[in-house]
Amino acid sequence: MRKFALIAAVSAAALTAAAAGAAERITDVEYLQAARCAGLAQAAGGDASFFETKMRQNRQGRSDYVRAQARTGRDQARSDFRAASGEARAQLEAEIRACEQMRNA
Repeated sequence: MRKFALIAAVSAAALTAAAAGAAERITDVEYLQAARCAGLAQAAGGDASFFETKMRQNRQGRSDYVRAQARTGRDQARSDFRAASGEARAQLEAEIRACEQMRNA
């Protein structure tokens, strides 16, 4: 009986851990958004490590197309930020603030 209780407890813990890991998986859209946030943060001289880590943790199982789009989006965000001025720069800075809210959520 003790073995059964131990096996049941270990199985429940494993299922809980698996469910928690599955809950952390982000969608393709969120993955692309994290890539854009990483590019903006890098261009602004900020810390992009949160977004890079989030992407690295969610890279497995992603289609090659989505991964390529993420690289393109990150590079484009960097380029956009460096080239922007005036109103365009203000909009990108607002987008960076929205990225920071995602980091803090």
